[in-house]
Formats: sequence, C-alpha cells, structure tokens
Amino acid sequence: MSELTYTVSMPFKRKGKEQLKDMEFVMALSMDLKWFTPEQAKSVLAEAQRSGLLKRDGELVRPSFDVPK
Repeated sequence: MSELTYTVSMPFKRKGKEQLKDMEFVMALSMDLKWFTPEQAKSVLAEAQRSGLLKRDGELVRPSFDVPK
C-alpha cells in the first residue's frame, strides 16, 4: 500500500463510513489525526482525486479501492 493510499484510507477507517463530505475528509486528516494543516489536507484530497484513489459523487468522496478493516 502506498503512502497516499494509506493516508486516503484513514479518514474512512476512523469515521467508519464508505463516503465522506470533502470537509469531513479534510478535518479527519487535519484535526482528528493531526497529520496535516487544513490546506495540506485539501491538497491531499485533490491529489487523491487526480490519481484516481477517490471518486466524487456530488459533494461526497469515496475511495476507489477496498479500505482494509
């Protein structure tokens, strides 16, 4: 698992959800995990979408891979 894949999977694992709103994803990385500033977390979100790790469904994002339990 790449670092980006691991990083993307953690908000979904922590929240126990299959889909998250953009801000839920950003806040999970920045405030809950304290891994990034909110701006950095937004960059992670954008990179994950560009690389195909996240799929958008309206204002929700979901991983394009199976998140390990």
